[in-house]
Amino acid sequence: MEKPVPALSIIAACCLLLAGVMAHADKPAALPVTTPADYEANYIVEKYDTQVARLSYRLQHQNRQIIFTTQAEVTGLAALFRNDSAAERSVLMNASPPRLLSYQYQQNASKKNRNTRLTVDWRGDIGAIQGQYAGAPFTKTVHGAVWDPLSVQLALMRDMATKQPPFRYQVIHHGELKQYDFEQLADDTLEIDEVFYDAVVLQRKSNKHLTRFWLAKDYQYIPLQIENYKNGELDTRIILDSINIHE
Repeated sequence: MEKPVPALSIIAACCLLLAGVMAHADKPAALPVTTPADYEANYIVEKYDTQVARLSYRLQHQNRQIIFTTQAEVTGLAALFRNDSAAERSVLMNASPPRLLSYQYQQNASKKNRNTRLTVDWRGDIGAIQGQYAGAPFTKTVHGAVWDPLSVQLALMRDMATKQPPFRYQVIHHGELKQYDFEQLADDTLEIDEVFYDAVVLQRKSNKHLTRFWLAKDYQYIPLQIENYKNGELDTRIILDSINIHE
């Protein structure tokens, strides 16, 4: 008997995990990038080897700001029963390193309120965070760089490109400051629809969860594949479907 597909948890996992045209049959020219260039990427989300959602990323540089967004929607049989969707938006100051200015996470049709919004007011290296999580207000003060669950992917991509370990980041998540540590495991060659990509594999552990990332060495370290494990078993897989990088 097939296991039921919990659409709400899939949408939340999609958004909290993961930014020339690359089609499945045509591999684009490699880009020597230290800071991620603008791009759009689309992913397929699988659970129990079945497609259950689609996930899109978009990175833009506008008016000295970096805008990073995601959109997730349930697809397949799950869409017959739920029309769930979720969106994230990070806005950062285009500096070195980038500075978080605002973050928003909005999920529709969810029984559990995970909606988040926050802003950061910077005075030198000190940031004053004000926001709401699940309807409850919170304030935090940070010293130095801080990221949200979405923009931390940009931090990782940037640091991988400039070879600056350790890959450790201060992240504001669910109204609390947390430390995200990414462990570099190995190099790998990943095949996606008969195209081979050189990748570096990293992982992050948290409680009963383990998330493993395959990042494209030649393409800004954009995620090629993300696997999420719960209690040692594969729960969700996110696979690159298409990407457009703006040189």
